[in-house]
Amino acid sequence: MSLKSQIKSQIKSLMPDKALMHLQALDHWIEGEPELRLLAQLCDPKRTAVDIGANIGSYAYHCRRHAARVVAYEPNPGLARRLSKLLPDVDVRQLAVSDRAGEVVLQVPVGTDGTEQHELASIAQQFDGQVVEHRVRSVAIDDEAHADVGFIKIDVEQHERAVLMGALGTIRQCRPVVMTEVSPLKYEQGLDATFAFLTVEGYVGWFSFAGRWLPLRDIDPQVHVDPARFGQPDGFMGNNLLFFPTEHPLATTGPKT
Repeated sequence: MSLKSQIKSQIKSLMPDKALMHLQALDHWIEGEPELRLLAQLCDPKRTAVDIGANIGSYAYHCRRHAARVVAYEPNPGLARRLSKLLPDVDVRQLAVSDRAGEVVLQVPVGTDGTEQHELASIAQQFDGQVVEHRVRSVAIDDEAHADVGFIKIDVEQHERAVLMGALGTIRQCRPVVMTEVSPLKYEQGLDATFAFLTVEGYVGWFSFAGRWLPLRDIDPQVHVDPARFGQPDGFMGNNLLFFPTEHPLATTGPKT
């Protein structure tokens, strides 16, 4: 463990949980995904933001400043309880999101140090080694009957297509901005083909590469998704795709960085 990680771990163990959430949200804002700093462009201040796969709540925390209402889905019972306690102004639902209602198994891998790796938890993957399992209810976003959704964020560890398929009615009705984490090296087809069903719905996709946002139609697997450069900040595409409805002002320009 690096010195920086050791210091963070010590601070976390000493701080009250409420203060820790503020610190984590600030840390993620500064050093985490750059999309956090784009939320003012992605959220609609008069509409609902839906955070699917909320985890420790960094997106839900910051969406509160930019959306009229925030609904957060987190299937992990411990994380959901923490979010409900620390973010009383967020509608936290301890549910997995998929393309249909049912019961699923959430697997949380355990690291060699015995720590649960909550950020990797998935209902779509099987892990080697030790895991903690939770049986949880799953829902489709369309069955949740959200009235006016302006932004949907998805981070569900390779279950994103199912989540989107279960939200197509909401997408057609509300025309929200959609942000989804992707795993381009694990799909059978390229990203443009994998998410072509959103293009059919009148959406334009954007991906980040080397500090710029580029149209998804221009993606070149040999340049932007080269396995040999996976993990290199300026050599491999960013973790998320953004989809704007064609009528959105950022559909033709992409977000402003």
